[in-house]
Amino acid sequence: MVQAEPARAFAPIQRIGGRQGWYFGTWLWYLRGFLDLLVGGVGMRRGRRHPVELRAGDPLDCWRVEAWEEDRLLRLSAEMKVAGRAWLQFEVEPDEDGGRITQTAVFDPLGLSGLLYWYGLYPIHWLIFRWMLRAVAARSGVWLMPLETRWFAALYNSLTRIHSAFCNGSMACFAGDPAVVWKCTSGLRAQRRSAI
Repeated sequence: MVQAEPARAFAPIQRIGGRQGWYFGTWLWYLRGFLDLLVGGVGMRRGRRHPVELRAGDPLDCWRVEAWEEDRLLRLSAEMKVAGRAWLQFEVEPDEDGGRITQTAVFDPLGLSGLLYWYGLYPIHWLIFRWMLRAVAARSGVWLMPLETRWFAALYNSLTRIHSAFCNGSMACFAGDPAVVWKCTSGLRAQRRSAI
């Protein structure tokens, strides 16, 4: 949950990827892109068409914009080499206190190799998607969070100022604590859904 109107909550989502980076673990995304290039994939070299504007069909690093609704929805379809099909979706829904940001990672595995890929990388996916969502929320506005996690926000703000001074503010590191739900439906479709 963020205390910001949906347009402001969606702004960091709209700018994700390319030179901006992925807000957390950008080096891991580039490592994944390099490995993708080694096996004949597109890697991360494509970047984005424009630093802010997006439209359906645009390439976005190793993804392609599948669906786009301004200030509401961004759905990316993976074009990297994976043992199945993958999507990453961000949604912002209005709320009486601001906006609710939901991030959903969906993987439709192809056979046993797809299941081994998804669950073998489960800890890395958990880390990357959780902290990426936290960083998006922190860049969106004032985040409503429990008292015990407010020190993360203070640390995040300090690190962001330092990082901005040295690295042009290309990625974030810390933020509060979102609700996280893991789902596996029909045994063939693994899904991770996080919401703030």
